Amino acid sequence: MKKKLYLIVLALLIVNAGFSQIEEPVKWSYSKKELKNNEAELVFSATIEDGWHLYSQDIGDNGPIPTAFVFDNLDGFEFLDKNIKITKVEDFENEGDSLFQVLLNETKPIEEFDPNFNMTLKFYSHEAEFKTKIKITFPNPITIKGYLEFMCCDDEKCLPPDERDFEFSFPGTGEEAAVATDQPAKGTSNQVEVTSNDENLSFNANKSMWDIIIEAIIWGFVALLTPCVFPMIPMTITFFLKGGQNRRQGRIQASAYGISIVLLYTIPIAIIILITYFVGGKTVTTDIFNWLSTHWLPNVFFFLIFMFFAASFLGMFEIILPSWMVSKADSKADKGGIIGAFFMALTLVLVSFSCTGPLVGTVLVKSAQGAVFEPIFAMLAFSVAFALPFTLFAFFPGWLKQMPKSGGWLNSVKVVLGFVEIALGLKFLSIADQTYHWGILDRDIYLAIWIVTFFLLGMYFLGKIKFANDSDYPYLSVPRLGLAIITFTFVVYLIPGMFGAPLKALAGYLPPQQTHDF
Repeated sequence: MKKKLYLIVLALLIVNAGFSQIEEPVKWSYSKKELKNNEAELVFSATIEDGWHLYSQDIGDNGPIPTAFVFDNLDGFEFLDKNIKITKVEDFENEGDSLFQVLLNETKPIEEFDPNFNMTLKFYSHEAEFKTKIKITFPNPITIKGYLEFMCCDDEKCLPPDERDFEFSFPGTGEEAAVATDQPAKGTSNQVEVTSNDENLSFNANKSMWDIIIEAIIWGFVALLTPCVFPMIPMTITFFLKGGQNRRQGRIQASAYGISIVLLYTIPIAIIILITYFVGGKTVTTDIFNWLSTHWLPNVFFFLIFMFFAASFLGMFEIILPSWMVSKADSKADKGGIIGAFFMALTLVLVSFSCTGPLVGTVLVKSAQGAVFEPIFAMLAFSVAFALPFTLFAFFPGWLKQMPKSGGWLNSVKVVLGFVEIALGLKFLSIADQTYHWGILDRDIYLAIWIVTFFLLGMYFLGKIKFANDSDYPYLSVPRLGLAIITFTFVVYLIPGMFGAPLKALAGYLPPQQTHDF
């Protein structure tokens, strides 16, 4: 049975999704000081915003995640610090190689009672510095790589643990090393800044924005392959080509149609965010975003919304706007001209809402995990990708003959998206779980759900699972077999994570390894 979801629900989703942002109050920078005799000092510096604190490397059990420094290997150099503590960590991802957690020298921390954990802890405010001295022992150039893990809290809440990669390069002990160490021997320390993986730096911030835009474009093209949208491409383009007095007029109307789609998707979210930003101010807006991104209530709400979207894609029900709204927009589309093109675009947005609504929600929620204006750019990218084919087919109508026919494969796209929504939605429940230490979604439980989810997706590709609106397939096609192989390969990749493998490629999605129970 089809159920109707009224426009007010969409408005609530957009408002809530637009305000979700993860704040990063700790900024890291890395540097090296080259000393004489092939020695060097590695320096890790943390700048901490007011009101927040970063935890020490040694805070005991039953508390927050301590700051930890993990090196990929110890080849080509040795640590010079006395009584240094090195812990070997197995790395199943790299065929049995090992990682090494190293306890570095740190500036003296503050030691006070922490109300978040009801215990006395060592932490830093404003700034912290971690150092270690090393000696290069390999004649050829070497690169020292690894990552650091940390957690930060204020007086009321904690952010989930996070990781940063680091990398230091040295010329080795050969002639190049001698040149590099001459100057420090004369007393002029040669300090070289090393590129950080901190997303707060300008270069990586731009990269993060581009990542969001590219992801939004992908979702926009995926929306075209849903059964609510794909059949409308030839129908609407044919309407414009036949409805105009000539082909030129049809192209103008089709262009207006595409622009209208972009405006209908972008302007509402832009208005909501800009009003909040300019009325509340940057500080107030950031505080609101931070509360919505770290508090359990909005994160659990977003998790439930993703599960709701997944159930819709899997065929449990359809999200349909009121028929009177669609009929009214459709009647005004008959006026022709630019106005008619606008209402034709509005009709498409309303009719296709059952398929695009969940994707729009996904783009907004994921893009809003960054800066204030990123949801606007994400929605702009999504809508441009979504509207582009309509305009291109209007200019090149011959392309319509090359389009694949509608069929059961369109519903298969929806089902696949349903499985993806389940996997993505767990991230929000995980954020709440880590922030409030509920312990209901530890790393192994999280991975177990992902393994089962993608295993079922692989079985679906093989035709072993069928949903309500699926068509019957007389045989297994080669593309579906290929997708099944890819999905099962991903499942096999996840399985070692159940036994402690770091799975670095998924570090941004999985809970930290400290929450692993096995």
